[in-house]
Amino acid sequence: MNCRSKYQFNRVNHDVPCPVCLHDHWCMISQYGERAVCCRVESDWPAPAFSGWYHQIPPRGRPSPARIAAVTKPVGPHQVRDFGDLHQQHLDWFDSEQKTRAAASLGLDPCVFDLYPIGYAPTLDSLAIPAMQVTSPKIVGIRYRRIGTSAGGSKWMCQPESTAGLLLPTSPPTSGHAICLLEGPSDTLAAGQIGLHAIGRWSCGLDSRQAETLKHYLADCEQPTIFVIGDNDALHTGEKGADAAAELVTRAIPGAVVLRVQPPMGIKDLREWVVDGGASAADVLDAGKEVRRGS
Repeated sequence: MNCRSKYQFNRVNHDVPCPVCLHDHWCMISQYGERAVCCRVESDWPAPAFSGWYHQIPPRGRPSPARIAAVTKPVGPHQVRDFGDLHQQHLDWFDSEQKTRAAASLGLDPCVFDLYPIGYAPTLDSLAIPAMQVTSPKIVGIRYRRIGTSAGGSKWMCQPESTAGLLLPTSPPTSGHAICLLEGPSDTLAAGQIGLHAIGRWSCGLDSRQAETLKHYLADCEQPTIFVIGDNDALHTGEKGADAAAELVTRAIPGAVVLRVQPPMGIKDLREWVVDGGASAADVLDAGKEVRRGS
């Protein structure tokens, strides 16, 4: 499916959510609603210029072209940009007061922010989460997660022209570390708080760029053990995305031992499992189900 030059895509929002995953951010929809680029649910048609996958939308699932034009904004494919300077500004703005506020909003300890290069955007009152890769440029995008609550608007925002990347810890892994690959920054922070070597995926799935980054990041680890952890959410989107991510990891890193973890039923994600359920690192790792053993 070659949609890059044929279709104009607009960014989804609260009024016109993604018709594939039903979320109101990151994904895109064509101006007439017949195609979508979903950044969470994979298909057979990758859309690397948009960090997602193309989907054909049946007539019954399409919003009207008039509504799309009225409430969404066009977005186009982009080249990978270097956000290193902006990221450094966000790091400089993230003082102890804002770390305490942000940690309280997540139910976590402020010390967890020492584990990851996360910053703060004062004009948005948001955490600034970098999309990272190992090769240069190292910061290829920035997402924002609001700390305070506000009427209307999305909890999530994204720096224009960002590319999907991983949230990597400040400390490198060793061969003895179990590696946990999680959906989103708050789960990643919660996993780090309980002592896991946690890496954050851009969304529930994983694209080839992120898989290649993971491969480079773990290059010095002999036969790494990787736990791919999903969310329990509507339409099983998080579970399916994590399943697909685990399969991609097995292909990208043939020597790895890959396991899948889902939080217990009734618990949405790993952060809730840690904060409300009291999960320990051992609880998480013991829940792993092997997908493939490295050779």
